Amino acid sequence: MQPTGSLGLTSEAGRPDASGRPASLYHRYMSLLKNALFALALLIAAALALGLAYAQDATPPPDMQKAGPYRIAVQMTSLQPVQADARYYVYLLDDVTGQAVPEAQVRIRTVNQTTGKTGFAIALSRPQEPFIYTANVSFDEDGVYDGVAEVTSTLGTETVPAPQVVVHFQSSSAVGGWAFLVTMLVLVGGGVYLTFQMRKAQRQRASAAASPMAKN
Repeated sequence: MQPTGSLGLTSEAGRPDASGRPASLYHRYMSLLKNALFALALLIAAALALGLAYAQDATPPPDMQKAGPYRIAVQMTSLQPVQADARYYVYLLDDVTGQAVPEAQVRIRTVNQTTGKTGFAIALSRPQEPFIYTANVSFDEDGVYDGVAEVTSTLGTETVPAPQVVVHFQSSSAVGGWAFLVTMLVLVGGGVYLTFQMRKAQRQRASAAASPMAKN
């Protein structure tokens, strides 16, 4: 005569234990853990992006100086923590009308003081603020870079100085490395702690379920 059933715990997925709960509960917890860590990583990335966007945006328009038929001002901010990238802001108005200059072309030109290497970037205007032009410039070697903003339109061509940029690749690399290390430690530490807590809870449930069976 074959037994019709048996009591006891089993580790096979999908089979219930003595308490009637599936043994695959651990796998569900692990899936939830992965989703939670992924959501945490997204939140950290979004927070960093928003922080950089607010912290590195241009300050209110500075005092603009007359340059030929224009009124122009140029600002620059480093895109931290990557010190090899800079963002230029060019404020451009018609000196006579005080309005934005239609169809103006704005370029940022840079030159390395030591090597003489040159570069340029096209600055684009903002649809909601057509008198503000922005350009991101990437530098591929250390040094001090002088810059100018070149403006061309039907009113004529003018060139005005832009702020200097000091590039140190070693410093930016160290800052980026520390930021990555801290983020990874937070994610790994949180994952280890949650895994430990879930396994502890699972062992407690297994012990509680096995106790009545031991008495029988």
